[in-house]
Amino acid sequence: DAADGFKAGMAELGYIEGQNIIYDLQETDFDMAVYKSVLDEFVEDEVDLIFVFPTEASQEAKAATQGTERYRSSREYS
Repeated sequence: DAADGFKAGMAELGYIEGQNIIYDLQETDFDMAVYKSVLDEFVEDEVDLIFVFPTEASQEAKAATQGTERYRSSREYS
């Protein structure tokens, strides 16, 4: 599962769940209205990172965060 792989990679970088990182995993059942609701909460809470998949969720995350102070495109890191 992608979330497990992401967490494993973060652990390799020294991020230990419950110590210096918190994961908030949300199930959306690929429902666009649920995506938008979850993303709105994350933006309101000013989380440091939103990791999403598949493509549709990525597009919604970009739309939800664009124009916010914390917005960064993945292209800025490549």
